[in-house]
Amino acid sequence: QVAALLEVAGRALERVELVRPLVLDAGAATDVRTTFAAGSVELASRSAGEGGWTVRSRARTAAPGSAGPAFDLRSALDRPGGSTVPPESFYSGLAGRGLELGPSHRWLGPIRRRVGEAFAPIAAPTGAAPIPGLAVHPGLLDSCLHLVAAAAPSEGSWLPAGIDRIEVPGDPWAGSWVHAAITRSEPARSAADVLLVDEGGREVLIVRGLAL
Repeated sequence: QVAALLEVAGRALERVELVRPLVLDAGAATDVRTTFAAGSVELASRSAGEGGWTVRSRARTAAPGSAGPAFDLRSALDRPGGSTVPPESFYSGLAGRGLELGPSHRWLGPIRRRVGEAFAPIAAPTGAAPIPGLAVHPGLLDSCLHLVAAAAPSEGSWLPAGIDRIEVPGDPWAGSWVHAAITRSEPARSAADVLLVDEGGREVLIVRGLAL
């Protein structure tokens, strides 16, 4: 849903609200539309035969931020401690928590996790290719956000509710490592930041304030 909002609004969004999940049924036709007006963008859907549209997500457009210093990828990877989780085990764990993912949404390699953070190499699965008009491939974006589950201290289910800011300052296809860090961990609400960087540590996708 967020990838579709970025398609309409450009490469930066703020105050992203994930109102209702959009679940597509392979056996039924679903219409999806995005509308843009007065600095806001909204995604809605309706199933065949339905009269009204159901809002799925909305956001405000934002100006691109200024480039910051490169992420110190090597220092982050060299920090001692933590454990490594094979991707097969990670995705099996997600399935056990109710999140079944097909091959197009499995981009993560071996995950290095510590308390409150996780790193993973990321690569496109066989058959994935850039989609014209989309700033970021939906499978790539979803995979980056899935890494938050490895960083989270709890093994319970989690459901993203919104994003303070998301920006695509570079080419996401150049991304080689993704980093997720828990920035708030409370019973009522948690939050995380996610960065996708290239081999030089330059940020190509930034997610701040992913609310859980």
